Amino acid sequence: MAAQAATKTITAADRPEGLLGREPQIDSDDGQERALLELGFMRAHAASVRAALAHAVAQLEEAAAAQLAVAFGETSVSYAERESQLTAAIEAYTRASRPELKTDGKVKKSHAYRNGTVGWVKARDAVAYQKGCSLGDVRAAIDKRTHILDALRDVLKNTVLFRRRKAEQHVKLSDVADVELRIAVSGLLRAKKQCQLTATELRALRLRFAAGEDQFFVEPTPFGPL
Repeated sequence: MAAQAATKTITAADRPEGLLGREPQIDSDDGQERALLELGFMRAHAASVRAALAHAVAQLEEAAAAQLAVAFGETSVSYAERESQLTAAIEAYTRASRPELKTDGKVKKSHAYRNGTVGWVKARDAVAYQKGCSLGDVRAAIDKRTHILDALRDVLKNTVLFRRRKAEQHVKLSDVADVELRIAVSGLLRAKKQCQLTATELRALRLRFAAGEDQFFVEPTPFGPL
């Protein structure tokens, strides 16, 4: 029995006859051949189905892109580009005219129009690396002040996970685990808020506080048929 050519579209109708039963049992070379033939068919059929699916998705995406565009004479602008244009124009007008903005807890400043709301919202404060620094620098700075990594690694080396008859053959915790420091961003921000950690102390750890900046937002009123 010859395998189907890989170049043609494979359908369920191409499934070879005389294959193994529901619970396959192989007791001869012929049975082995039948099993291999079926595997080859299934993989070819699956590839054909996936190719057909990709082609159908590409056609749907092309049709959707044609609909999600605004026509201006002989040219058109995609919705994504148009949204960027409108958002930029709205922000420019808002900055220039500065309508009365309602402040909500000094976090959100906004102005409500009939067809939506615009304004600025303060992003969350964050912790960032100092310029030119990385996580490795932070770990090194912490370890330099505390030697905690070396201490923890000593604990791992001295902790027996699985015992053997000979001590030198014991499986130590350090054989299967290592120590890695992670930056507790929420804890750092909480410490800053509670005045438990100064900017100078944070710099010693190669970190810095990054105050959240105001970010412009546009929230149109949900559209419905007029």
